[in-house]
Amino acid sequence: MEKIWQLPTEESFTDSDLDLSPVLKRLYYNRGIKTKSDRQAFLHTVFGDEKYFKDFDPFLFADMEKAVDLIISKIKSGAKIAIFGDYDADGVTSSALMLQALGLLKAKTDVYIPDRVKEGYGLNEAAVRCLASEGTELIITVDCGIRSNKEAALAKELGVDVIISDHHSLSNDRADLPPCLVLDCADPESIYPNRYLAGVGMAFKIIQGLLIKSSLDNDTRLRIMSEILDLVALGTVTDMVPLLGENRLLVKAGLEVLNKQKRLGVSELAIAGKINIPFTAFSIGFQFGPRLNAASRLAHANTALSLLMASDKQEAKDLALDLQAKNIERQGQTDKVVREVEAQIDENNLSWMLVGLAELNEDSWNEGVIGLAAGRLAEKYHRPTLVITRTSEGFKSSGRSIPGFNMVKALEECASNLDRYGGHPMACGFSIFSQGKLDNFLKKIEEIAKRELEEKDLRPTLDIEALLPVDEINLEIFKSIEDLGPFGQANSQPRLAALSERVYDIIKMGSDKQHIKLKLAKGIYAIAFAKAEEYSWIKAGDNVDIVYYLETNDWNGNSNPQLKIIDIRASQNI
Repeated sequence: MEKIWQLPTEESFTDSDLDLSPVLKRLYYNRGIKTKSDRQAFLHTVFGDEKYFKDFDPFLFADMEKAVDLIISKIKSGAKIAIFGDYDADGVTSSALMLQALGLLKAKTDVYIPDRVKEGYGLNEAAVRCLASEGTELIITVDCGIRSNKEAALAKELGVDVIISDHHSLSNDRADLPPCLVLDCADPESIYPNRYLAGVGMAFKIIQGLLIKSSLDNDTRLRIMSEILDLVALGTVTDMVPLLGENRLLVKAGLEVLNKQKRLGVSELAIAGKINIPFTAFSIGFQFGPRLNAASRLAHANTALSLLMASDKQEAKDLALDLQAKNIERQGQTDKVVREVEAQIDENNLSWMLVGLAELNEDSWNEGVIGLAAGRLAEKYHRPTLVITRTSEGFKSSGRSIPGFNMVKALEECASNLDRYGGHPMACGFSIFSQGKLDNFLKKIEEIAKRELEEKDLRPTLDIEALLPVDEINLEIFKSIEDLGPFGQANSQPRLAALSERVYDIIKMGSDKQHIKLKLAKGIYAIAFAKAEEYSWIKAGDNVDIVYYLETNDWNGNSNPQLKIIDIRASQNI
């Protein structure tokens, strides 16, 4: 689908005193860095230094001191502490982090992660009763629980203390908060400076608080914190929270730990998945994350948890191979759902809201992959998309949206026809228990989508951060851009554009000549994978506009700048 290129507008950056080239000044400015001191702090503040511990003191959370004191008292008394996690990669890494760190502090721990299909997200009554019956005296939730008012109240009735550790939004009515200690960075009344920690980040702050109040020496405290930073990086990147501020510091430090490959499960998963070293934020988001999430999508998240906690090499290898196989199966199931949904839609007459509904047969779609399928379809057709599978209760759906259409707000308008629902503007989920309600819902949601979208240009937009002509590219500017990383949500790898660039040569690569490499000025190459056919119109001597990521081609000890093509068009003579 043709994309709208949003080229950067001319700006003077009059409120910036950065002494940098216009390109670099713009990239820093876009990330809120407007002064030399801002840039100094961005580049040189690191996890573990005095500034980090001062700026991001865990005891800025109102209930942190009480929570830490409660945990310490339970550890000293030998009480059983249960970690209650979520089944996604953030929840699994949060659970592993708590188990590892509390184990080093001699706590008596257990873990409970609910089944994605049978139990669903968050605390549930049956799980609370089960943990209480097993002698649990304290439940610490990670990456869940902020909406679990009734379940926390039940635990209290059963004599079990609860600490809620979460990062999801609170109810608008504070009377609905769970009746227990609550630690949530998203609390609008919190004075903690980072509102966007992942679930694993919140778990890390608890451990940090415990270590600060412990009798351990500073070197031991810092060593324990450092040993679990790889888990913080894994969970933070996969949960797609903004990679700025504290999150960027934690991920940057966590990648250093991850690349030391001391965690057996991660090393074996890298081998099984053929994940190249050094590991990057991209490796986490697009290679490790999907494999860890495959556990709960097709079976149970305990497989992923066991992998992260494995201390035996053979066990780690077996678990990694199992997750690799599950990920391949997950990819196949997702592809199948996408194909079957595409068979239901008319590509030449797209609805305002794309809807795929599983056929009435025994081969219904796995609800663990319908969200992935919805995401792929929304991206391909640039329409909000719902993929609906059939369950024993009725129907269950995952939805993905596009900029300009608030999915969860649309669901709120349809609430009378929904039995359960939740989400945020770009993603949602819901359950409907009757065919009649489903029919009414689908009619209503299409009306809403038409109302919201019919006056909008639905072509996807390609936002470009800065113009950087090929003749200005060198290793120095590449390294300066790389300093902005690790890249991720809210700190994306910069999309750059070079306009009216001459193509001097065209090289096709790959066993089927499916890749294309263009030789540009200064002998710099631009490469696009699996795009040779799409870009077959390009000829040597053409002038083209290119949107790209600036990378390097490292070969035989030499490093040269290289453009990774995002999009390309015939020169518009801008």
